[in-house]
Formats: sequence, C-alpha cells, structure tokens
Amino acid sequence: RQKAEFVDIMQSTLDSTWKSPMQMVKAATMGHFTADMIDSMMIPSLDDTKERVQSEWLRRAKPKQILDQIAREVPDDPARTRDAAEQISSLVLKVFALIRSLTADQMELFAVAFFQLPMMNRLEEDMASLTLSEEHMRRYQVRRDENIKKRQQHQDSLREMDWCIKEIEKFQMGAANATKRH
Repeated sequence: RQKAEFVDIMQSTLDSTWKSPMQMVKAATMGHFTADMIDSMMIPSLDDTKERVQSEWLRRAKPKQILDQIAREVPDDPARTRDAAEQISSLVLKVFALIRSLTADQMELFAVAFFQLPMMNRLEEDMASLTLSEEHMRRYQVRRDENIKKRQQHQDSLREMDWCIKEIEKFQMGAANATKRH
C-alpha cells in the first residue's frame, strides 16, 4: 500500500515538476539542517516569523531571477543561433541539475514518510501482538526455572565466599593481635 502511494506521489511530483520547472525552483527554499540545529530548535516568535517570511520570499525569488537573467542573455538574433543554442542548452542543464537536487531531497522525505515511519509503526504493532506457541512457552519456562536455580546457587556461593572472607579477616586480626603481645 505504501509503495503504491509513494510511487503515485513521486510520479505526480515529477509530472508537475516537468510541466512547470520554474515553479519548483521558485518554491524550494528548504535549508540544510544539522543535528545541532534540530536539537536547539524552539517555536519562533512573531517577529522572527515575519522576518523569516520576508527572507523566504527573497530566497525563493533568487533562483528564478538568476535563471531569468540567463534566459534574457540568450541572443535572439538569427545570425547568432549557434550561441543561442549553446546558452539554452546550458540553461536547460542548470534547471535540470537544480530540479534533480530538489527531487532527490523530496525522495528522501517521501521514503521516510511512506516506508520508514509506517514500517516502524507496524513493527511496534507486531511486537505488541506477538504470542508464543505452547512449545516455546514450555521451553522458556524450563529455561527460566533453570536460571532461577543457577541464580540461587550463585547467591549461595557468594554468601559462602563472604563468610570465608570474614573468617580470614578474623584470623588475620587474631594473628596480628597475638604477634603484638609477644
């Protein structure tokens, strides 16, 4: 199900991107986040939000302005068609590179949204509904009983070791006192 939704949304994204590539270039301004930035994030104030809206508008307009400038520099003189073809080819490659980069970022986001998160949710549900067969339960009960027995034996051994250490310490103290008297 998630795969079908992912493919459908990715196809729609690619279709809309190729139908209006400048729209995607203009609308894409997502910054690059680091782990430190994410850890220190907090809800912005109204003034910070207003400032960010202004900067977003400027940042969104920048790539389109650059590409528009390159497009305006393409000669429209019939005698310079060779130069125009080279500049248009260069422009197409720049737009393609930008779209490829933005699409790759979106694919990562889609992959997390459509595969990783649902998979983790399903895993949690599956783990919660996990039941053991009678045979497995019987084996684990036997193993548990053996472990309890071993634990008790180890505790008994530890108590004996503690008793031995105390007796040796008493003997040492007695021997030290006897040596001081002579």
